[in-house]
Amino acid sequence: MHTSLRVIAPIIIFLVSVYAFYYLSTHSPHSERREVKASLPPVSAVSAQYQRISLPIYSRGLVEPTNEILLVSEVRGLVTKLSRNFVTGGTVRKGEQLVVIDTGQFELELTQAEAKLLAAKRALEFAELEYEEASSDIVPGLKPPIDYKKRQLKEAQLKVKAAQTHMKMLESQSKKRIIRAPYDGRVRAVNIGVGQSISPGTQIGYLY
Repeated sequence: MHTSLRVIAPIIIFLVSVYAFYYLSTHSPHSERREVKASLPPVSAVSAQYQRISLPIYSRGLVEPTNEILLVSEVRGLVTKLSRNFVTGGTVRKGEQLVVIDTGQFELELTQAEAKLLAAKRALEFAELEYEEASSDIVPGLKPPIDYKKRQLKEAQLKVKAAQTHMKMLESQSKKRIIRAPYDGRVRAVNIGVGQSISPGTQIGYLY
């Protein structure tokens, strides 16, 4: 009995499986096939034309000038005037007067130098006359004074030359009393003010 069940049971399971497969394959619902049409988006076309456009670019950073100079005083005195453009961020032109320095004592020194130059020229004229007289008054047997007069003449010539050099130096310093812009540019910083006493080497400001 048990042996028969062992043989018949697999056959029954197999037959049931075949029947179930056949039933499902013959009675399953059929799906309808539909054609799907692709819809294309609308497209507009234009002719390309060459033209120049400017695009704004926003950024952050530190802008540094290519060229920058430091203005420095070469004379001693009192600042009496500043250009209205000589302020931080101001625009200046080449040759524009930026700072005026009143040297005060300079005018006195210039007057004294002129007086010394005139005195040296008069002394030179006198030495030239004495040299000419000594050259013509040579007494036989006596040591001529011409050598002494010649030394006096040379000394007078050197004094005139020194006085002229001193005058030129003072005149050059007189021009340095006015500080001008060396080129067109802008002011980055100003380090002085009207009424301030400055000396040679004082930093006036920065230009770029």
